[in-house]
Amino acid sequence: MVSINYTKYKGKQGLTYGFQIKDNQGVRLLSKSGFKTKKIAKATGEKIRLELDSGSKLNLSSTVHDIWQVWYDLEIKPSNLSERTKYKYRSHGRVIAKLFDGQKVSKIKPSEYQKIMNDYGKDVGKDSLKRLDNEIKKVVAFAIRDKLYIDDFTAGYKRNAGKQPKKAEDKYIESIEDYKKILDYLANHLDYKISVIPYFYYLMFKTGLRLSETLAVNWEDINFDKMVLYTYRRYSLADKKYVPPKTPESIRYVQLDDETIKAFRTLKKSRIALNGDVEDKEMVFLEPDNQILSHYKINRAIQKYLSDLNITPIITPYGTRHTYISVLLAQGVDIEVIVKQVGHKNSTQIRETYGHILRETLDAGNDKIKKIMGSFGKNLAKI
Repeated sequence: MVSINYTKYKGKQGLTYGFQIKDNQGVRLLSKSGFKTKKIAKATGEKIRLELDSGSKLNLSSTVHDIWQVWYDLEIKPSNLSERTKYKYRSHGRVIAKLFDGQKVSKIKPSEYQKIMNDYGKDVGKDSLKRLDNEIKKVVAFAIRDKLYIDDFTAGYKRNAGKQPKKAEDKYIESIEDYKKILDYLANHLDYKISVIPYFYYLMFKTGLRLSETLAVNWEDINFDKMVLYTYRRYSLADKKYVPPKTPESIRYVQLDDETIKAFRTLKKSRIALNGDVEDKEMVFLEPDNQILSHYKINRAIQKYLSDLNITPIITPYGTRHTYISVLLAQGVDIEVIVKQVGHKNSTQIRETYGHILRETLDAGNDKIKKIMGSFGKNLAKI
């Protein structure tokens, strides 16, 4: 049970009224003042008192993490979001518990929130800080909708991230020479008896498929005669199941070249020789022992390949897609054709994200500029 006391105040504005609400331990939960009449103060106070007495899981003694937990249990846990996405929310919950360390939601001021997030921002990038801030904003809005009488302490917050996001140059293989080098390396290591991973990366570098799209490829998705691959879903390693495509545009036919077709005919023959048969609906990228690839194996492999070749930067698996698009742009492939090949909605994202030029193209362009400009000043030689 909570108790409420009404108080009369005399000040510059004349007589005003207010109230204090305390819990059964005598701890003050809420106080408000400035009401013109006692009747108005009582109308507001009684409404709040009844809501606090109704047994709601949310009250003014709740911590930020308490409210996050109720929000997660009611809005996120029952949703059809993937288990991987829910795991990310739970990770944020652990961060919130650590950052706010039992602080009551009713006691946090905007200045305190700014300081807490500033400290957190020293060790994370802009995107990570933004995601956490957005989640806390949703939690606070949820509490206010649930008639918890708190101020929105996230209002006016200015994000200050310490770590800078990776530059575009750090996300892809910088030169066409290195791109050829990694493909030659993979081609020379295509031995299914050892591992399927070189085939996995060969396809990613040759098609720009997303990691989850590549994992989802079944044998029936490859049309060897028409030299195309049909991608229409993803495979989630976290959920251990097929999941819908990232966007409607992700459903597409991807063009395959002669060498890629040859490589995967060889892979299919090797798998048949090892296991006796291959089902059409069987995943292409199963290890010889029929195990599905893991994030650990996938990440470790690309690091090893690039280190062996002394190629920098050491990209992530996602950098293969970035590299592929960069190569096509550098080779003059029409941007709208690239859009269809990689499954983007339009060219905007490619122009913004991949609008850089590979090093050889940049050098060639610079030399061309010098040559052109040099042809316009030959009379200076007579000076």
